[in-house]
Amino acid sequence: MFVRPEVATLERSAEALPDACLKFNGQVHSLLFDGANSAVLLREARSGFEFRVALPQTGRFADMKVGEQVCFGFDPQRAICFRG
Repeated sequence: MFVRPEVATLERSAEALPDACLKFNGQVHSLLFDGANSAVLLREARSGFEFRVALPQTGRFADMKVGEQVCFGFDPQRAICFRG
């Protein structure tokens, strides 16, 4: 499955995610700082699948750390599934 990093929404609680989102729990695996393209690599809690989620440029997650538990989600219409 592929979801563009800027399409996913990152929050610290599932309740803060939009209602239309598929919601997941995950752990921060890595922080990737690249100016306006900064992102976080997350491991989804149940599957271990790695997701890349763009960090908002508001500074709201400036204190995020590797190992932190977070919630993320995306509109299922924006996901692409590939046959393996």
